[in-house]
Amino acid sequence: MNLIEALNNENSDELQKRIRLLGMSAKGCPTRKGDRVKYLRAYLLSAELNDQIALMTGAEQTMVAEVVHNQSGCVDQARLLARYGSIPTGYLQEQAGYWSQRYGQTEPKRVKSLLGLIFYKQCIPTELRDRLTKLLPGPEEDHVAVTAEDALPATVEAGRRFGTLPVYRRNMELAARQDLYTVLRLIDQGRISVSEKTRVASAASMNRISAELYEGDFFSAEDEDQDDVYKDRLSPIRAYAWPLLVQAGGLAKRTGNKLQLSTQGKKVLQRTIPFAETIAELYRRWRDKGKIDEFRRINRIKGQSRRGKGYKGSQMTLPQERRNALELQLQSGPAGEWIQVDEWFRYMQSSGEQFEVTGNPWGLYLVDAEYGSLGYGGFHDFSILQGRYTLAYLFEYLATLGMIDVAYSAPHGVRSDYHENWGADEYGYLSRYDGLGWFRLNALGAFSLGMVDEYRLKTPKMPPLLRIIDELEFLLLRAPEPHERMLLEQYATISKNQLRLDTVRALRAIEQGGSLVDLISLLRQQTESRLTVDVEDFLDDLETRTTSIRDCGSARIIECASESLARLIVESGETGKYCFHAGGKRVVVAEKSWRNFLNGLRKLGYVLSTDNTVV
Repeated sequence: MNLIEALNNENSDELQKRIRLLGMSAKGCPTRKGDRVKYLRAYLLSAELNDQIALMTGAEQTMVAEVVHNQSGCVDQARLLARYGSIPTGYLQEQAGYWSQRYGQTEPKRVKSLLGLIFYKQCIPTELRDRLTKLLPGPEEDHVAVTAEDALPATVEAGRRFGTLPVYRRNMELAARQDLYTVLRLIDQGRISVSEKTRVASAASMNRISAELYEGDFFSAEDEDQDDVYKDRLSPIRAYAWPLLVQAGGLAKRTGNKLQLSTQGKKVLQRTIPFAETIAELYRRWRDKGKIDEFRRINRIKGQSRRGKGYKGSQMTLPQERRNALELQLQSGPAGEWIQVDEWFRYMQSSGEQFEVTGNPWGLYLVDAEYGSLGYGGFHDFSILQGRYTLAYLFEYLATLGMIDVAYSAPHGVRSDYHENWGADEYGYLSRYDGLGWFRLNALGAFSLGMVDEYRLKTPKMPPLLRIIDELEFLLLRAPEPHERMLLEQYATISKNQLRLDTVRALRAIEQGGSLVDLISLLRQQTESRLTVDVEDFLDDLETRTTSIRDCGSARIIECASESLARLIVESGETGKYCFHAGGKRVVVAEKSWRNFLNGLRKLGYVLSTDNTVV
């Protein structure tokens, strides 16, 4: 919008008020609208405007600079408030309409300010914007404030109802390194079931995963028992996310209701693909193809599945768009530094790289679809929608993948931003993720986001697991990781701190689908010295015993009236390639060749008898 258009869009009284800001008396002011337009245009394009800019307060000059340099000339009030905490209101020269006031969106009270000369319908006309861009230097780049590690609190106050809650700190880079292989091992053993429709793991499977996770899932039994009227479960979080992540990442696929490792998944489990590359690929695949909307896990916000384009439809945005926006924001922030979640929310709004969760907040609600609708003013603020989605994405997916370290508490009473929403009186929290207080993008996260080209593990290398003490016996030098223990239990007997390889166990494990390659890999990587001749012989013998006999598929036995007929059939060009002589009057035909065999038999002038007797 150019200056002439902006001036002509104002009524004559509004133009007079702007002229009066220049110190002109009412009598000296032009009376006709056209003359007022000409006067203001000439003044605003003259050098005299520079004097008016110089008379502005520092806050006003900063606001104008921010708008012309970073906001394309139009006020983004939420972004300005996030950056500066407060903003001058003199740019508002028009009164708020009835409906804005009715739904809590009343604009601040009008005040006389030189900003009124520059802003028209909260925008700066093109010619003015070009002049002001040269006149005012751009504001300093915004930076997210960080929290020193020794400043992280040990507790948080959760109000009178919940008192003081402990703050837990988790190094998720180390946890993910163990959890990935544990989950893949459980899948390899056929112990993870998922829904055929949603691909979400069954409750029993999630409990099985939770029991094996490094340091357990995020919340303790005490956290679950906090006094919350609705008694919703906080867990699982990591145990919920891992099956979805490995499916999206192509490491596992559903067969019936069971997960099975893909070829790629088997390579990862055998450690032939580096851990960091696997996590980075899981992250990218989830970002681009993850089918579950993370916001659906905020189950106290209802209406998310309501369809339609009317006011009752939720019109949820694509999760992929939100994930990409969050990736850009994370890439612009610091790595290796603790960031308070509320400071991150401020930075997200200030940066302008925002996303929407829904195109229609009226379709979402708490408790009641009418009274509790999020469409009312103040009921769908950034922290309610974008903020809660961010918490879910960070806590349930990026932390699970080990890309961020977290400091958190139970969610009860920690956040109060939803307390004014109708129906939220009894809620101790809005989402299970409300307790996430600080996060730190670690080296694995920076690598997965493409911020660095190389990943180096900062955690100390674990000592070897095994020491050979006698023929097939080993001493355990440390507690096995869950995925190590699950593998060894299939092939060996374990008592206290000793382990003995067992032929019967090993044969049973391989017969049920276990991989001898996995056992050999673990023994060679985790034994402090080279394997002895006894152990190598045991492994070679196992390989011989498990590869010498193979299943070639189902077959049928055909009995002929005579041995000569049997020989005719196996030597004929029509049928011989589909069968072989089993001795005497019998011929064996592979099930997969059965139809071809019958066709060849007819060409020989024979058909199969319809009864079980041989003539």
